[in-house]
Parts: sequence; structure tokens; C-alpha cells
Amino acid sequence: MGAMLKIMQKRAVHVQQMYAEAGAVAEEILGSIRTVSSLNAEKRAFHWSTCWLSMS
Repeated sequence: MGAMLKIMQKRAVHVQQMYAEAGAVAEEILGSIRTVSSLNAEKRAFHWSTCWLSMS
């Protein structure tokens, strides 16, 4: 019974580590997506303002 408990504890620690690593990767990916999205929005705003200024 004690051996089974130790195995389960080791598995639980391993699973927690894997979830932590996956969470870190997900945060990095979402941060990259936000960066790309904001850069694209900046480009669109610049293009829009350039077009608007050329009309005036």
C-alpha cells in the first residue's frame, strides 16, 4: 500500500510539472499573438491616417 502511494505522489508531481510547462508555453504564445495583433493594428491605423491626411 505504501509503495502505491509513493508512485501516485510521484505521478502527481510529474503531472503538475507538465501542466506548469504547458501553461508557460501557452502564456508565451498568447503574448506573441497579442504583439503581432497590436503591430498589425498599428499598421492599419497608420495606413488609415495616411489616407485620411492625403484627402485633406
